[in-house]
Amino acid sequence: MSIRVRIFGLLALTLLLSRAASGQTPTPTPTAGPTTSASATTFTIENDRSVTGVKIQVQPDGSVWFLVPSNDRLVQLMPDGVTMRQWQIRDDKNIGANPVDFEIDGDFVWIIENGESQINAGFSAFGRLDTRTGAFREWIIPGSRPAGLYRAPDGKFWVPQSGHFLQSVDPITLQVTDYRSTKTFAYSDVTVAQDGALWMVDFGDNRIVRYVPGEAQETSWTLLDPGIGRLNPSQIAFDAAGNLWICQLSASRLDRFDPRTNQLVSYAGFQNPFHFDIANGLVYVTEAAGTNGSVVVLDPALAAGRASTLTPETLDVRTTPERRLAVVRDTTAIMSNFTSTSAKAADSSVTVSSSTAGLTRTVYPSTNGYGIAVTPAGVWVGSEGKLLRLELQTIGAVTDPTVPLAAQFGVSPGDRIKIETTLFNRGSANVSVDVLYLYSPGALAAHNTVTVAPGQTVFLADTFDSVSTNAAVEFGPVRFRVVSGNAADLAASVRTARIASDGSSYGFALPAVPSGQLPGAGSVRTLFTGARSDEVSIFGAYSPAGADVTATLVAADGTVRGTRRLVFAPNTLQEFNPAASAFGVAPEPGDVIRVAVASGSIQPYMNLFDSGVGDSAVSLPTAAATAGVLLGLSNGAAPGGSFVSDLFLANPDSGRPASVTLSFAPSDGTGAPATATVPVPAGGSVSIPDVLHALFSATGEGTLSYSADAPVAVAARVASRRAAGDYAGFSPALLDADAVAPGGAAGSVGAPQTDKRQTDLLLYNPGDAAASVTVIAYDALGAEKGRRDVAVGARASIRIPAVLSTLNGGGGSDGRLRIQAPPGIRIFAATEQIDLGTGDVEIAALR
Repeated sequence: MSIRVRIFGLLALTLLLSRAASGQTPTPTPTAGPTTSASATTFTIENDRSVTGVKIQVQPDGSVWFLVPSNDRLVQLMPDGVTMRQWQIRDDKNIGANPVDFEIDGDFVWIIENGESQINAGFSAFGRLDTRTGAFREWIIPGSRPAGLYRAPDGKFWVPQSGHFLQSVDPITLQVTDYRSTKTFAYSDVTVAQDGALWMVDFGDNRIVRYVPGEAQETSWTLLDPGIGRLNPSQIAFDAAGNLWICQLSASRLDRFDPRTNQLVSYAGFQNPFHFDIANGLVYVTEAAGTNGSVVVLDPALAAGRASTLTPETLDVRTTPERRLAVVRDTTAIMSNFTSTSAKAADSSVTVSSSTAGLTRTVYPSTNGYGIAVTPAGVWVGSEGKLLRLELQTIGAVTDPTVPLAAQFGVSPGDRIKIETTLFNRGSANVSVDVLYLYSPGALAAHNTVTVAPGQTVFLADTFDSVSTNAAVEFGPVRFRVVSGNAADLAASVRTARIASDGSSYGFALPAVPSGQLPGAGSVRTLFTGARSDEVSIFGAYSPAGADVTATLVAADGTVRGTRRLVFAPNTLQEFNPAASAFGVAPEPGDVIRVAVASGSIQPYMNLFDSGVGDSAVSLPTAAATAGVLLGLSNGAAPGGSFVSDLFLANPDSGRPASVTLSFAPSDGTGAPATATVPVPAGGSVSIPDVLHALFSATGEGTLSYSADAPVAVAARVASRRAAGDYAGFSPALLDADAVAPGGAAGSVGAPQTDKRQTDLLLYNPGDAAASVTVIAYDALGAEKGRRDVAVGARASIRIPAVLSTLNGGGGSDGRLRIQAPPGIRIFAATEQIDLGTGDVEIAALR
């Protein structure tokens, strides 16, 4: 599954805001591609009882809380995945309290009971369990089958009942008061708005009801005349945009209701939908059709819904004090431990399908689905006799190269965002690849299958045009699944580009990296947030095969501002906008995020979004080292403006400051490099805007190298500056391991040379002796088109503009470069791709 926030450029941002405000139903996005794979893991429950409670909750420590109504247990599956701590609220001789819903409040858990064990007929109960001591206090009230519980700020309890009324309970006087309009029939669920209003579904007469506690009137909307049939709504909840979602059990549909416009959008294609959870704009629904259990993911941005407008009705509410007071009952719940076992279901028994756009169904081998909780670590589901954890997207192997982020919007011609993919086969046999776009858990992966011959470069100018519409921004990772051939022979990159009507473009390009080469267990990487006031920094991470990481937010002075554990199921993407929101704080200048990997592998990134021009510069993770090189820094002329380069340094050692010596070698290759020293505080960071001018009083471009007395993480942002904002690229420093070894060779994945884009070659010789570097150009089929020996002086930097044209007088979108280093000398090499309309820059090392 992919859990994400969609944002790319002003076009996408404006689109999303307008759609959220209008409530419009988008045109469905066609899905293309193979059925994707999923997995299910089951956890045993004591006595194999059914996990049929309404709610499942996952706590920040990874523990999973759920109810087993048939034996009156509240259960906590501990983070070890083995130990179950449980509280039994009735002894074995008096089973029948039937707890169905709960709410965690620190060490206390509030439980709603749907049975009559230990209470008189015609009464119902809710209780508060102290999980430290087992003390269980119940309030027994005259009423039938409570549908929810709201603890108001004034201390009163509000309990909607399936037995014809809403009740309030005063915990001091124990007075119970009934509230009922002429249409009140039977409530099945309640949720609370930010203004304190109760929103309920009345399944007896197909109504949505809004009631402010204590008022003399309620407002209701009728979904369907109950004389025609009953929809039996089973759950109601708000999403982040303020819309209400209602699960219609008998109608086999899900409804989205906007109280501001009275518009209802109904989504069909479900089979007895029972309960749901909302995560990042997606709705995850369990089905109870009496057959194998299933979870359906609805993506409203892609799915087609039927819209209608409901008419609000104002009804008087009659208030009647109950003659019978509530009764308080104190007992002690029986605490015990149970050792659970987990087992992964056979892959063939867990299937994924899609019957309509924006809706996918995962079927698992257990009857029915009840409560559900969605987390990046997986989807937890209660079922008959089981607790299950589903991984909804397990397609791919660890050898697959992946890119964490790509976006797409619109159709050609016209302004749009599209995905450009370049593939190169450096081996001696064909490589067949499924290029997968995992743009939504509510759709099967889009794909484009291509075979790349030995030495061939393939450029896919619009890789996933089959899933691009004007209605929705598709957003997610790209995975290169090697179907045949040697995966190690494949090199690839993905560019997300906003294409303007004049052909100019801007965006970001990312290299595809196999899981085995990503930051893995024990590694720590640094991500820099933006240093400019008109930038928004968005923290994201994608795990191709699953991971457990800890992210730490650190201020510029080294103060730790927050930590957060992030657990990922395979193919899960998480984003936090702004980055500091992941830690529950506001962003501050100089923030950095350090990502430490406990297990698995991860692709973290920082998306630096310019609010002026709408460009995104994606910063990849940076490793700390005592020496490194940054190629292509500039503050010279740019198309339509000027370049500017900002430098970022971070010291991961909180115990000592670091001193960093910087050397700037201009690309004209003349004169000794200029030097400067920058201190970096212990655990802290430093950003230097327009570093060439600020430290070296230089105008031009060249290479910045550094050496430090302690490992530091270093990166640069190179931007084409316009009056409205910056078109930028972000690149981490190249370390010693990134240099072309003496006598070795390295190549680019692509090197476009067209009337819209230009590729320059950047070379830097860190040694004390001059070098002659051989530069070779190839066409798309791998045929050599030209070569040249280039002299690079000692500690010198050079740039070869429009390198393909320089070498062979040609170009295109699918050529590539190769350089050969002379014996005895290391060479750093990178391409710099520049959009000739916007000046947007992307720097990529040759490997």
